[in-house]
Amino acid sequence: MTEWRPRRVLALAALGALAGCVDAGERTPEPSAKPSDAATPAATGGVAGAERVGMLPAQELPAGECGLFLWPKQVNARLLLFSLSGEATARLMLDGRERTLPRTAAEGPSYYGQFLRQTFAADGFEVAVRLVAEPGQGVVNGALVRRASVRVVAEDGWRYVLPAAGLIACEPPD
Repeated sequence: MTEWRPRRVLALAALGALAGCVDAGERTPEPSAKPSDAATPAATGGVAGAERVGMLPAQELPAGECGLFLWPKQVNARLLLFSLSGEATARLMLDGRERTLPRTAAEGPSYYGQFLRQTFAADGFEVAVRLVAEPGQGVVNGALVRRASVRVVAEDGWRYVLPAAGLIACEPPD
């Protein structure tokens, strides 16, 4: 069983604060049946092809690593994107499969190994992540991400953009 550390509690508190960042105008209606698997579409909202982007299962941050966690800005959102700083990769659920895409471009300042503008690509997908990070906003050894966007482009020409929020967090070494 995993031992709770003070930083994990702070990360959970930051997630609770993020939940309050969702504006009432951005809420989507709750589905009538609660999704049960990790491949649940991120948002449907009548957008054709939205089901191609799903939600990740919970991700664990290894000791001594930093990572970016992003959730779509909607009610009852599950994890959309996870990026490990040390590996320079991003994980997403695309077309029903968990995919790990390597970083192909990075621009702007870096916070704990995460850049404000990053691009990841592989398996016929390109994912561009743009974020606004606020270091020290209630996150010890990390940064709050109040606003972000995740743009997914498939090689078949399909495009999808999701507004997101999250945090950059670091797990102390053992």
